[in-house]
Amino acid sequence: MRAPAKIAVVGAYGAGKTSLIHAAGAATGLPSAHGTPMRDPAGGAAKPLEEATEPELVQLVVRRLTERVLAEAALPGAFLSDGSLLHEWVYATVRLAVGLHPGPDVPYEAVRAGAGPYREVLDHLGREVLHRALSGYDAFVHLPVEFPLGDPVPPISEHFRALSDRLLLDTLERAGATVHTVTGPPPQRLAALTALIEARPRAVRPRPLPSPPPPPTPEDHRMHAIGISQYGAPEVLALVERPRPSAAPGEVLVRVLAAAVNPTDLMLRSGELGPYVAAFAPPHTPGMDASGEVVEVGPGVTDLAPGDRVMAFVNPFTAAGGAQAEYVAVPAGHAVRLPDELPTREAAGLPMNGLTAHQALALLDLAPGATLAVTGGAGALGGYAVELARHRGLRVLADAADADRALLERLGADVVVPRGATPEATAAAYRAAAPDGVDGLVDAAVLGAPALDAVRDGGALVKCRPYELPETRGIRVHQAFVVDHPDKRAALAELAALAAGGAVTLRTAALLPAAEAARAHALLERGGVRGRLILTF
Repeated sequence: MRAPAKIAVVGAYGAGKTSLIHAAGAATGLPSAHGTPMRDPAGGAAKPLEEATEPELVQLVVRRLTERVLAEAALPGAFLSDGSLLHEWVYATVRLAVGLHPGPDVPYEAVRAGAGPYREVLDHLGREVLHRALSGYDAFVHLPVEFPLGDPVPPISEHFRALSDRLLLDTLERAGATVHTVTGPPPQRLAALTALIEARPRAVRPRPLPSPPPPPTPEDHRMHAIGISQYGAPEVLALVERPRPSAAPGEVLVRVLAAAVNPTDLMLRSGELGPYVAAFAPPHTPGMDASGEVVEVGPGVTDLAPGDRVMAFVNPFTAAGGAQAEYVAVPAGHAVRLPDELPTREAAGLPMNGLTAHQALALLDLAPGATLAVTGGAGALGGYAVELARHRGLRVLADAADADRALLERLGADVVVPRGATPEATAAAYRAAAPDGVDGLVDAAVLGAPALDAVRDGGALVKCRPYELPETRGIRVHQAFVVDHPDKRAALAELAALAAGGAVTLRTAALLPAAEAARAHALLERGGVRGRLILTF
């Protein structure tokens, strides 16, 4: 007698999958495999999906689809599953495409077209991982959303659920899966699923989506870029050839004249950020900010034109890679026209750190006259935070070594705090300068937990890199992730205008040819660089 098939119960969040598979399993004796909550990248406590940042969300989906979910699909025997592998991929795709609470005017085509800066990650998962995992199931039971959401289900909009449900069915249909839809109240659904289990459906495997090889690229459609083919020291960086991108709908193609080098690039090169590009074949191209000239605009772009000088934020965690290339295609909302007062190449030092400082101040939301501490104020990020805070009417404290005191005073720091030999000593120096504690703190230097000692009770702190902090004294803790900045276009335009007017300073440590990328990494890694190291193309 043939064993029952492996059956996955699928549907949008709140459709009642979990209760149904438990009830059906109890009625038929079929074991159930229920997905567990996603966890944060460090493997800590469960974190609600709607609170995850874009990088966290993608990293979680990559790991769970390639580890736990594939193992579930390979289990011998028969079982009922809640299809968590499919739901996590769908949830990430929809959320990254249209946001957690999309409006009613968001078309489904926006979901199918891709998920913002991470569309390449999710497309790769859909083609190379998701469908391989789906092949472990014999039948899919679809539960339409027929009942209102209730506690303890996270607050997801009805439109979001409708988009998720449609993408579920669309994905299964394109994969060639057999889908059985059960409707009605819970008893009716249970009866239908029980009957399907007892009928022992024959295995009908989904077919993988085809992934055709890319067409040959003519010589005039290739470009040079910085490439990371293996992780390691600066010497692993090399100039490589890559296909030249083109401007998709809503994008602009920029001929890059300059791209800044950031600590994020060092972390990508060393492998620390390797999980963010694990879905893509090397070489990986680093770089998060560029300046140059628009050479092509995609359909739908009306505010930029070929010939415009621009600076742009570039997301390196994609198949196309980051800013350190002769050409980059970016969403039009990630690029702004440069004022005449700003030199093109030096402007490459502004987007990423400027956006991060802008986001940090927005998260703190301090009123004029409030006191702000900026750790590492002489650095690129810290310097922009000092200048933006000063422009917003905040009283600014920043720490520095003796050699950087004059620099911080020029940037506008009201009080220069002596940097201690340890994070604890630096935090104590801030507390001595502001005995009641500061209202807010931007931890650009990554002091970590000791930075909390400088903040008053009920104050706020912004982390500029992920690390754990204890809850203490009612201090609100925020995480700045530049990819999550809600309005990059407006922020970049403001930064450009402030730089043109002199309120924000473009500090360039050196302009280096792209072939000297390894030297730039070594200099930044050594420390003490004041201003931006910028590669020219």
